[in-house]
Amino acid sequence: MKYLQKEKSIEVKNLVKQFDRKVVLNGISFEVNKGEIYGFLGPNGAGKTTLVKILNGLIKPDEGYVEVFGISPVKYPDKVHAKIGTLTETANMYKYLTGLENLMFFSKIFGMNDMQAKERSLEVLKMVDMYDEKDKKIEFYSTGMEKRLSLARTFLHSPKIVILDEPTTGLDPESAKNINVAIKRYAEENEATVFLCTHQLRYAQDICTKYAFINNGNIICIGELGDIIKKYKFDKFIYIEAEINHNLEEFNLTKLNGNEYRVIMKDKEQVSKIVERIVLSGGKVYSVRILEPSLEDVYFKLIKRGGAYEQFS
Repeated sequence: MKYLQKEKSIEVKNLVKQFDRKVVLNGISFEVNKGEIYGFLGPNGAGKTTLVKILNGLIKPDEGYVEVFGISPVKYPDKVHAKIGTLTETANMYKYLTGLENLMFFSKIFGMNDMQAKERSLEVLKMVDMYDEKDKKIEFYSTGMEKRLSLARTFLHSPKIVILDEPTTGLDPESAKNINVAIKRYAEENEATVFLCTHQLRYAQDICTKYAFINNGNIICIGELGDIIKKYKFDKFIYIEAEINHNLEEFNLTKLNGNEYRVIMKDKEQVSKIVERIVLSGGKVYSVRILEPSLEDVYFKLIKRGGAYEQFS
């Protein structure tokens, strides 16, 4: 039986880049399939921004190659720019213009006439919930509003790949959530691929479908979060709030605060067995929850662990 091959949006192979003899990207390889929201995660200085510049054709790799929809950004940057929209940490706007005026200005760079520019600018303002702020000058925008307007600018030419470099840096939780909602909505409505570079793991977990972890220029792991958790046998915990009247040593419960207990989860049947035992012993169960490792838990344990790169498809 033949299986349909997934369409590649981005392909990176054995990519090497160094500055002043310092290796920033150390032979990294990965693929991003069409429609994925791909989290490229690592601390500051890990090589994320360097990769974004290479994907945009702004700098050349020393070794290896990159292709965006089969096109080399090194050889044909203009063709790649027509297919991608990039938001960087320093995506500045013109402070003396309104939000709408800014977007209309950049729309014309993409070859739109006045009518097209206004129509498309209003569309993307609605996408990021900034329509009501369209006539306000940028100098009066909050940091979160500026980020959303910059994201709207990224959407102007309907790119099939959106590359985002630290889109939630400096934002409060509500503003970061708004940015994530807009990104996810755009990807779903336009069948677009998102390549998200960030060190803010909490926000990445909200929207990403797949992850690559990079540290010191090396990719240490690639895969979906569930596959990585399973592969490395990260512990899941059962948290129970209960009044326990008898000794339940056989379950190895660890007492936390008050009536709270925790135990490493071995299987789903374990939950019902513990609850049943507490109740039959005359106790009371108030709540039970299962806590799986977060993206932060997984990332920092793998960073500390080090080791060779592994990929889970």
